Amino acid sequence: MRFAAVLAFLLVPSLALAQPSYQPPVAPARPIEVAPIKSEETATALAVGGTLGGFALAALALKSDGDTPTLGWAAAAGLLVGPSLGHIYTGDALHAVGTTVLRAGGGLSMLLGVFILTMSEDCFDDDLGSCGDDDDDDKGQAMLWIGAAAYLGATAYDIIDASYSARRANERHARSVMLAPSLVSTTGGGSAPALSLIGRF
Repeated sequence: MRFAAVLAFLLVPSLALAQPSYQPPVAPARPIEVAPIKSEETATALAVGGTLGGFALAALALKSDGDTPTLGWAAAAGLLVGPSLGHIYTGDALHAVGTTVLRAGGGLSMLLGVFILTMSEDCFDDDLGSCGDDDDDDKGQAMLWIGAAAYLGATAYDIIDASYSARRANERHARSVMLAPSLVSTTGGGSAPALSLIGRF
């Protein structure tokens, strides 16, 4: 009986020491969303500024009468890519490529329409050909209006959608990256508060 009492006396402190130290429960904190990374105002300003810049370069290129080919190429790039600068800023490259291609197609249609209208008004000698007819005029006008509608529609869409593109980018960022308080284990066996980055990479 005495042996059992001594054994119990020795085991109780050992079991007590083996238990982990008491840690007060920590209530889960709400994740802290990261601040927006894209400005809606900046996206719209880039789209509008890129559009106006393209038309300004085109006016300068026409005023130079083709003396500066580099200015002409810069004007063409500004007219095609300028309205998409807002979407390029927000990282929506696929949208920017799509509307740029649509504007390029519209511009090409307008140029072809102007060419057809110009040729239909010219008359050649009988040995070289004949004058254009009304069908050519109708085709030229149709291509001119369709091209203008495609270019202006894609440009207006880029400007209007620029702010929404920034908003969509910020929503994707907020869903994928968050900061949240947490506890980490220390070398002494305890825990310490920390800030964790939670997201999909």
